[in-house]
Amino acid sequence: MNHLITWRAVTLAALLLTANAARAAECAVDNGTEGPEPAKIGTVAYPAAALLDGVEGRGIAQVTVGRDGKVSNGVIVAEQPAGYRFGQAALNALLMDSRFRRGQPGNYKLCVDFRLAEELMADVGDLPDAPISGSGPILAIHSPAALRAQKDGSASVFVKINDNGEVVELIGVEAEPAGLHLERAAAVTVAATKFEKGQSGRYRVRVTFNYAALKAAYDAGKPFLLPGLFVPEPDSDDYPTRAGSGGAEGTVDLSLEVGENGLLKRIGIERETPKGLGFGLVALFYGNKIIFHPMTEAGKYMFTLNFLQRFK
Repeated sequence: MNHLITWRAVTLAALLLTANAARAAECAVDNGTEGPEPAKIGTVAYPAAALLDGVEGRGIAQVTVGRDGKVSNGVIVAEQPAGYRFGQAALNALLMDSRFRRGQPGNYKLCVDFRLAEELMADVGDLPDAPISGSGPILAIHSPAALRAQKDGSASVFVKINDNGEVVELIGVEAEPAGLHLERAAAVTVAATKFEKGQSGRYRVRVTFNYAALKAAYDAGKPFLLPGLFVPEPDSDDYPTRAGSGGAEGTVDLSLEVGENGLLKRIGIERETPKGLGFGLVALFYGNKIIFHPMTEAGKYMFTLNFLQRFK
């Protein structure tokens, strides 16, 4: 018998851009010799605005650990550069997804370096235009820098598409004008686009950035912007042990409150069926890893996670 955990949302995709082009790694910080010892440090999400602007940085956060191993009193100690929420990303990892050993109270600092693992440019030569339904280039989500400057632009994204019309590999990006960090914004848009089926191969996807059209769609409340810029792919190994051994399936509805600049402010369980088998805790674990686009409208968004059994 196999286990499967899957999001119930057709408009969301685990975008390859975040996984391939960015990473967050711990950096050295003095926590003393008798301070709290972590059993597990939570996953750190690369801030969406920094990812789209191509910005690297560092964030340092601190929490107070009680004798019972629970954390409280989280603060941002430092971040560089300011304005991209690197410190908040480090703090979220400590507050939401870290565990500490009992009997070792005190303060614990986490230092995280945020680095772009690779450039998005590549020498790809001439590739045919991608098979897109309709005509004309795709209207893309602006980068934060382009939004601030209220500028237009264009890009060519080079991708590999499978027979289902899904982007499975990002090869490279060319964008203009320079300095607005449109490369990652174009790649994010294309990675979430569905293409015609049955025409797998390597293609060029032409993208345009039209500020007036984007703002008009946004002001009209049209479903143009994907609320989830990055939605993690669940691992079947995280299926709750008690539920898995008993052959139980379940569903969890999560409510995520998003604030200014796409910052996740609060997460909660709206409904867990059945209760008491651990489905809610696993859903909260993955929900905390969702990254929102900086232009996402503030408010609540619903995500549903299904836990299924698959019999051989």
